[in-house]
Amino acid sequence: RLLAEAPSVAAFGTVAEVAAAADTSGQTVLRLAARLGYEGFPGLQDEVRAELVARLPPAADRIRQPPGPDVPGRVRHADEHNVARSLDVDEAAVAAAVDVIADPGRTVAVMAAESWTGVGQLLVGQLSQLRDGVREVSGSPPRVVREVAMLGAGDVLVALDVRRYERWVLDAASQATANGVVVVAVTDSPTSPLCAGAAHRFVVGVTSPGPFESATGVVAVLHLLVTEVAARLRTAARPRLDAAEA
Repeated sequence: RLLAEAPSVAAFGTVAEVAAAADTSGQTVLRLAARLGYEGFPGLQDEVRAELVARLPPAADRIRQPPGPDVPGRVRHADEHNVARSLDVDEAAVAAAVDVIADPGRTVAVMAAESWTGVGQLLVGQLSQLRDGVREVSGSPPRVVREVAMLGAGDVLVALDVRRYERWVLDAASQATANGVVVVAVTDSPTSPLCAGAAHRFVVGVTSPGPFESATGVVAVLHLLVTEVAARLRTAARPRLDAAEA
């Protein structure tokens, strides 16, 4: 909670100061950094500092800024960075997520924040061509609650959201975790609240020179997952794709 709600404490404080602010011990702070995959507290601190520097102001503020020169070059540079960051993933972590997404005995639900609905629907459409039991979770909060409640223990929820996170997405992901659903989080930071309780986490780059976050890195990660699922289900998916083509 401290990392999410008061990141400046972790960005500029000592281990002892962070521990005191979180009402815990220095050893717990160090263990958390290691558990998140960093080489000690300095690695975690560097990530939090970078996030503070990279935090984008609201679109309403960015639209008031002049576009600057060489917009195509700046967009290309930003998206090259986004893709590189998003695909800098551990192969074992990808394989573990694909294990559950490709398992035909599990229902796979995809839930995306409102501004990422199109990306979520892309994932649903492609996975649905490879296997049965894939559906989108969307609509009013009561409908989302019902759809998440219908998922059984061991089923999969792919949850997608980035900074200025939507409360309904976080609540639904938390509900799913409490029900034993395997949550796969696709989000923009290891300290994202969407990572809390997620069994699998993919951190994507969304930097943009324009007013809106870039979806390029998100699409790259989803493409990676679909490609791996397709390789895993190659034999079973072949008749499905043949029928679709026919």
